[in-house]
Amino acid sequence: MADTKLPVQCATAEGDLRALNSEKTHVGSEIAAGASAIIPIGLVVNVVTGEEGTQWKVTTGEYNKMLDARIAEIKSTCGL
Repeated sequence: MADTKLPVQCATAEGDLRALNSEKTHVGSEIAAGASAIIPIGLVVNVVTGEEGTQWKVTTGEYNKMLDARIAEIKSTCGL
């Protein structure tokens, strides 16, 4: 996973937040089922890292923190 990520696009912020929050729900379900690592869906990878089409596996805790950070960044930048 690269350290680059897309700049926040306020024009798509509401949709991005819906996708990220949906993914958080999915991760919560995976954690409840006993998963310790996850391969994020492509759309979310693109929103979080800017790496379209890239697949990588991360621990559920690390991924949850990444989702939280991106959600906070979008809300802060776009005043949501």
